Order: sequence, then structure tokens, then C-alpha cells
Amino acid sequence: MSRLRIGACAWLLVVAMSLRAQDRPLLRPNADAELWLSIGTEVKPFKKKSGQVYEHKFYKRFRVLGELGYRGNENLTSSKLTYTVLGFNYRLLKFLRVGAEHRYNFRDRYTSNSHRMDVNARLGKELGRWAGDYRVILQHEFIPPIRYRTLVRNRLAIEYNIPKWRFDPQVTVETFTALHHTGDRLIGLRYGVGTTFPLDEKGKHHVLDLAVRHDREQNMPDLSYRWIWSLAYEYRWAR
Repeated sequence: MSRLRIGACAWLLVVAMSLRAQDRPLLRPNADAELWLSIGTEVKPFKKKSGQVYEHKFYKRFRVLGELGYRGNENLTSSKLTYTVLGFNYRLLKFLRVGAEHRYNFRDRYTSNSHRMDVNARLGKELGRWAGDYRVILQHEFIPPIRYRTLVRNRLAIEYNIPKWRFDPQVTVETFTALHHTGDRLIGLRYGVGTTFPLDEKGKHHVLDLAVRHDREQNMPDLSYRWIWSLAYEYRWAR
């Protein structure tokens, strides 16, 4: 057999194998549904003394926050983790807050507990009945380096205030970018719709947040998609 025929046969064999590989169905992402529950509070720790006319700017703008949360997975049938959060935020400008948080995760029996630190900045602006909120978080979780430990999260939320209606709709989108020595990469997208509404007059103290989110992993070897049902309650001691 001539070299030309051998080369042609080899080329046809490669093409046939390539077409066969394309016909194989791609692995479908793992699908799950999760339930997120949380209660939180925001406290103004330093108050103006009785009879004092001037309040220090730092005391007026500084807040301490805490949160207790639960997350279930396996299509809402299993407990994934319980966590606590302790942190603070400070209003640098009318539309800008910065802060930091420490979170401790109590995980299931198959996974070790962990803790993480977050540093964040938040921009908020209202234009008529529209309100926009942008948040950026640098997050580091203290876990073995076999998983992505340091993330940059960018979240944008847009809300519309419907006249004479308490359930104002909110749309959110969030990206998760892993910082890694092999290269930074986008590893997740999260979309959400929900509403935040007051349980008392003008939402001075009691606030409830309801949302449904869709989380989609990106650029990972074993992708997971999740539907997240979220219910959060916040008690504000001071505004």
C-alpha cells in the first residue's frame, strides 16, 4: 500500500473518531435545590450621651452586625451547614460603605468545619423610584489549597419602588472570580429575583427578605447548578 493511501486512511480514521466523539452527549451539570434561612441584626454600638449636643462622626457612622444562618441541600432534604457571622461596616460617604466580616461554618459530618474572612465595599444610589446597589467582596476561606480559597465577588442589585405596594421587586446578578496561582478565572454566576419589605412602619426595625436564585458554576470539571430558596429576617436596633 502506498504512503498516500496509508496517509488517507489514517486521516479518515481520525475524522471518524472525531465525529464519534462529537456525537457523545456532554455530561450534564449536577442539579440541586437549596434552602437558605437566616436571622441578622445591625447595631449602633456607640450612642450619643444624654445631654450631649455633638455626636462624634465615627460613632454615628459605625455599625456592628451579626448573623446566624442555615443552609440545606440535596433538594431540601439534607443539612449542608450552619454558620455564624460577626462583622462591622462604616459609612465613608452617603452612598459608600466599607466593612469586614468573619464567618464560621459548621458543616456536615463528611466535611470539616471552616472559617473565612471577607472585606467589602458597597455603593448605593436612589434615582426616583429606582434604587441601585453594587457590592464587591474579597473573600478568603481558610481551607486546604485543593479548592479555590480566594474569591472576588461582584454583585449588582436593582430595585423598583411600586407606589402603595410593600413588595418592591428586586433583580440581582453576581459573579464569582477565583484568584489562583494557575490563573484567575470566572467560576460562578448567580441570578436572583426577590423582594425586601418592612414588617413595621417604614422598616425601621423589622425587615424580611424573600428571594429565589439560580446559581451556575463555570469553568469547573464537575459543574453544579442550584436553585436557591432564601428567607432572611433582620432586626435593626439603630439606623
